Amino acid sequence: MDQLSNVYTTPLLSVALATQNSLSHYWHKITDKTFAGIYHANAFDLAMMIPYFIVLFVLAIYGLHRYWLVYDYFAYAKNVPPSPPEVKEWPRITIQLPIFNERYVIERLVEAISHFDYPAGLLDVQVLDDSTDETQQVARACVDRHAAQR
Repeated sequence: MDQLSNVYTTPLLSVALATQNSLSHYWHKITDKTFAGIYHANAFDLAMMIPYFIVLFVLAIYGLHRYWLVYDYFAYAKNVPPSPPEVKEWPRITIQLPIFNERYVIERLVEAISHFDYPAGLLDVQVLDDSTDETQQVARACVDRHAAQR
């Protein structure tokens, strides 16, 4: 029985001594005064270290936020909203295109509006042009061309 208790107590004792030894070793390193007085922080060191650690802290928070976003992505990736119900009654809408001296833009703008997938009878397009150059003629020709296609 004594041998059996020695078998169990010996490892426990060695672990306790090793722990005590490592703790005392670190405590001795912390309280060691061998190099005391060699270095003193001055204003320049603080002027360099304080912004450095502030930036380091901000970047750490940013990194943690990125990890949180990745977690949210994987946690909620399966929550896809259902498709919206089919529209039974479309509302009447008006699109206003205010332009001023946009001769090179008006054709592309009217072209883009003409490709809208919306019922033609419920869509009003108003080209509000206060131009002082030939944009009015270009806009009128472009609108007339697309109105004739409908």
